[in-house]
Amino acid sequence: RRVLGGFADGQVFGLICEPLEGRSLSDLLSGRGRISLENAFRVLGPVMDVLARGHEAGLVHGMLHPDDVWITADGPRLRGWGLAPAVHYRRPSVQMAQRGYAAPELFRGEAPSQQSDLYAVGAMLYRTLTGVLGEGGVVAPGVLEPGLDPRLDPVVLSCMHPEAKKRP
Repeated sequence: RRVLGGFADGQVFGLICEPLEGRSLSDLLSGRGRISLENAFRVLGPVMDVLARGHEAGLVHGMLHPDDVWITADGPRLRGWGLAPAVHYRRPSVQMAQRGYAAPELFRGEAPSQQSDLYAVGAMLYRTLTGVLGEGGVVAPGVLEPGLDPRLDPVVLSCMHPEAKKRP
């Protein structure tokens, strides 16, 4: 994607990029509820790779949500890097927008971290596989969708652990 411009106000910096052609993961899920395991990994696998590279460079997305995952003709794309400093998770509008995807510690006022990004990835995987928004105490995906590979349950549940230090 080509960068068209940028902005900074002393606290927030952002880039203005060419618009993406495609649809968001949110749009896809709203029409289907859930998607197959194969399609979930086809969409989220590249997103996890990009996120891992960002984490290796010391970056945090901080606001991962299905609205930030775009499915394009060139493959999945992750949007929204760098917006977290402009958002306060204690605001009711932010809580509603991030419901089910933001890690519990963000709502307590803690700063976004790689662990909170991991929670959001787990929550997106949970939603794509089960069709259910994972809030509060979640049950293993295999309980909701018995045909899923049981090896997914501990992976997803560990990513969504309520305590950041206990996430992988």
